[in-house]
Amino acid sequence: MDDDPEIQNAIEKPLLSQGYNIEVASDGFEAGVKVMQFRPHLIVLDMIMESMDGFDVCRLIKKDQTISYIKILALTEYDADEYEREIVDAGADSYLVKPVHEDVLINQIENLLNGQ
Repeated sequence: MDDDPEIQNAIEKPLLSQGYNIEVASDGFEAGVKVMQFRPHLIVLDMIMESMDGFDVCRLIKKDQTISYIKILALTEYDADEYEREIVDAGADSYLVKPVHEDVLINQIENLLNGQ
């Protein structure tokens, strides 16, 4: 879930080529609605979005017992230790710094889905 169409495409294309079923959201509110409708195993979530940011989405997901199992892979443009702590404290299971190479993205998703 990202508000930048280019990044959405860069994430969507390799996931579809690997056979993943995906839904795309352009903002935090839409992401929250889709999470409740589709109950995914994992979401790829931009931390800075309009209307409701990724931090709020993480907190809402991890606070709700019915969906707290969902793995969250956060994407960010900021690579700093204190920002990493904020992301993890919000509930993300892992994070990657943008731009993300396809192989790194797929590998991280597979690790999260396999409990690693």
